[in-house]
Amino acid sequence: MIWQTDVGKRIRESPAVANGTIFLGNKDKHIYALDIASGRVKWRQATDCEYFSSPTVYFDKVLIKGRKVKWRGSEHRLYALDAVNGSILWKYEGAYAWWDNLLSPPAVLTLPEVTPDNKLKAYVLYPLSETSIDLINIYTSKSEGKILD
Repeated sequence: MIWQTDVGKRIRESPAVANGTIFLGNKDKHIYALDIASGRVKWRQATDCEYFSSPTVYFDKVLIKGRKVKWRGSEHRLYALDAVNGSILWKYEGAYAWWDNLLSPPAVLTLPEVTPDNKLKAYVLYPLSETSIDLINIYTSKSEGKILD
């Protein structure tokens, strides 16, 4: 073993790796960034969700879906964090669900259009239910419409 780092509670999904950093969330309601060479915790961000989904890294953003357990179901949320310092850039309130099949990693869709500030248009495809998906602008967290409804 090269190194070992304790991150509190059980990790249920695969972490994401980008730019020498390992990103993961777990059941302790935190999202972690670990240095890949040493295992040192670079940052740890508290949230109100448990994480059972692998994160997705898109340039300088970490996207991860979490679940806030409620009585008789759970609310699903999508967080975007700054990959360098862990600050929460935005949070998207998603579906209230009885099921946990909305916990697959976030999928990012880029379009060949360019925004006024010279960024590719990028969206997160976020399930709202078993039959509909919301298209969320990755830079503004604004919904730009439902598909498959």
